[in-house]
Amino acid sequence: MIFRQDCPSGVEWDRFVLDPSMPARTAMERHLEICAYCRLIVAESKRVWSEALAGITPQASVRDRTTGTVLLEAIPGLTPIPRVSALAAKGISGESEPNSLTLASQDRTVWLHVVRDKHSRDVWLYLLSEESSANPANAMVRPFGMAETFITDEQGRVNLGPAAWPTGGTINAEVLFPKTSFRLSEVREKDHPSGKVILKSESGDEIKLSWTGEEHHRRLTVEVARLSGMSANAPIKLAVRSTGQTRPLHVATIPLPGTTGLDSESDLATLEIYIYQ
Repeated sequence: MIFRQDCPSGVEWDRFVLDPSMPARTAMERHLEICAYCRLIVAESKRVWSEALAGITPQASVRDRTTGTVLLEAIPGLTPIPRVSALAAKGISGESEPNSLTLASQDRTVWLHVVRDKHSRDVWLYLLSEESSANPANAMVRPFGMAETFITDEQGRVNLGPAAWPTGGTINAEVLFPKTSFRLSEVREKDHPSGKVILKSESGDEIKLSWTGEEHHRRLTVEVARLSGMSANAPIKLAVRSTGQTRPLHVATIPLPGTTGLDSESDLATLEIYIYQ
């Protein structure tokens, strides 16, 4: 048997299966055309991830009805997924330890796949949902008991960087799906000399944004004026981030109606505001 040093690792093939927009995908597709060994690894990866999404008896949901948070935990007997397959043991993928795991809500409608990149040591999160009202894009995620929260990108992904691999009681996560969002790409300060603007979403939600100070020393105030389809008896979480970033600039829990303020050095046109409940 010939050991191919130029083959991608099993973790890279996991990302290939999970992430249609990964940068190296074209080159990996060409590699698959000539490498029978890697085609077997990809087939095994697809089988493992598909089994994580099927054939499991639904249970009671663990969504917190007060906060809207979905709690994700390890699945007994399934997580972590043992990525050290027979192929890896023969030296094809070169892996020596598990590098991925799966978390799920008890009702098996929300899934979080966790993959560690063998080379960069970055930990990637891939959020999936079978609920029509729960879009994995722009969801707020607090993984592994971390104090920091993250917001997924348009593909439902978060790169945690070289974070510690979760163990024991930290193999869990909390997820909130956005109820509404506002993108400030249409806001130009020169068009609003008063320093105030009212933003409306397609569903009729409304916030008031005001600002003082210069571009690099600006104080923003966000007032939630009107939200549809949300409980007035429960607070909301409001997150502000710069376009393309998964680490929010500001997260606040406020009542309805409510106001929050933040200092920001970002251009207004690059900001996005998400509301969760």
